[in-house]
Amino acid sequence: MTSIYQTTVQAKILYAALALSGFSTAGDKVRLNSFLRRCRKLGYSEGRMTFEDMCAEADEQLFSRLINDTNHVLHRLLPPPATASQRYNLRSHRHRLQLPEHHTRLLDSYFLIRMLYKDCY
Repeated sequence: MTSIYQTTVQAKILYAALALSGFSTAGDKVRLNSFLRRCRKLGYSEGRMTFEDMCAEADEQLFSRLINDTNHVLHRLLPPPATASQRYNLRSHRHRLQLPEHHTRLLDSYFLIRMLYKDCY
């Protein structure tokens, strides 16, 4: 039963999560988390991951592939490397790319913007 759950339900949730997790509301997240809890109670799933955890893990995997693989389809959408990181010995970051300007909440929801600004202090 667990393998059927993973190949159907969890795969469909994660497929859409990469594109829509930034745009999901708190109500959407509550409904998805309650659905995942019911699946655990019924014995379909063994994991304790919430929807947010699943999305964060999928985002991290995709972004690391995107940064490291120059042949990746989305790699050309990345901004160029930051010039300051080439001249100075700065503290280590997740990436050495320029941070694009963003002015609206809508732009903050896009995958690349979220990942470029993640853990950026």
